[in-house]
Amino acid sequence: MSVMATPLPNAMARPVPDDHAVVRLRSLVGTDAGILLPNAIGTIVYRHADGNSYEVEFTDPVAQVITLHAEDVSPAE
Repeated sequence: MSVMATPLPNAMARPVPDDHAVVRLRSLVGTDAGILLPNAIGTIVYRHADGNSYEVEFTDPVAQVITLHAEDVSPAE
């Protein structure tokens, strides 16, 4: 008798935001243009092919586009 393993659901799986999705910054990020605070709202302008990093545009406190890892942002609700 053979037993087949049932895959466990991936608890860490989360939907991959599309380009132009509005996201919220999850942590403090320092940039050349200043500091972005947690909860800053930005828009994904480019999703890298690996799906693990994004170019995100922020407009406050100054307009800038920065590269972030997927775990650095969450959907803005």
